Amino acid sequence: MPTDNALSFVGQIKTEHKAVLKADGDALKHAIECGKYLNLAKENVEAAKPKVKWSSWREQHISEISQETTSVYTRLATAYAEDENIFADCNSIRDAIKKLPKRPRQKSKDGKSDTGSSSTLLNPTGPSPDLKTILQNVAVDEVCSVLTQTWDADQLRDLIKRVNLYLAD
Repeated sequence: MPTDNALSFVGQIKTEHKAVLKADGDALKHAIECGKYLNLAKENVEAAKPKVKWSSWREQHISEISQETTSVYTRLATAYAEDENIFADCNSIRDAIKKLPKRPRQKSKDGKSDTGSSSTLLNPTGPSPDLKTILQNVAVDEVCSVLTQTWDADQLRDLIKRVNLYLAD
């Protein structure tokens, strides 16, 4: 069964993730390896019958690795698989993230391209490159959790107002 096959990668995923956390110069190498095992596990989970959601499987078996970190690792591994030299001059995971190919924007429900001016609306100068990268690699529930833990009610209302204005366009 494919989910059983996915479970065979849990030990390797956890080992490589721990190596990333402990490694200095080799962190990028371990992040790429972890991403390879995550991609293999995800393929097996998504091939399972009955269908299993990757996010549920990840939370159940490797909850110590956040969705954001999982996304970064898998994107690093995918980019590396396509071009082994892409990170040749990178000294850190942060450097490598900056070299990741941009993900194509998805169409919204109304068929419009999701490349609108939300960043301009929310921040006239646009998000910093680091914040933009983080948000591209994080799940909506994680953003919501962080915002509700960090911001007060007035800040959240302001954000909701601005997002609603953007969606009204």
